[in-house]
Amino acid sequence: MPYFKDPSNNKLHFLTDKDLENNGKSLLPTSCIEITDDEANSIITSYAVPSSSKLAEQLKLGAQLALTKSDITILRCYESKVEIPKSWVEYRLALRNIISGTSEKKVLPTQPPYPTEA
Repeated sequence: MPYFKDPSNNKLHFLTDKDLENNGKSLLPTSCIEITDDEANSIITSYAVPSSSKLAEQLKLGAQLALTKSDITILRCYESKVEIPKSWVEYRLALRNIISGTSEKKVLPTQPPYPTEA
């Protein structure tokens, strides 16, 4: 099966033998060039889904960043003598659980609204 690449966006296209018999090249963007199977496999591999361990690592890094940013909110509550809302306590606990690897979550929790003085 011949593969074609559009150099303007690196998108991969292919045609079946039947397409080729029926003037299938007219279906391709005009800028497409024919490429080898090895080149096509290289492009396909570059779009590969990250491994579960890589996704877990990225989630932990995101949780660490969110926890560090939330420290400022907690500090401002303390300085202003504003009670830390339960939603913030739970949010930070969920982040810590992701960082420690004890959480089954696959996405970061939603940051609660900023605390206000009562």
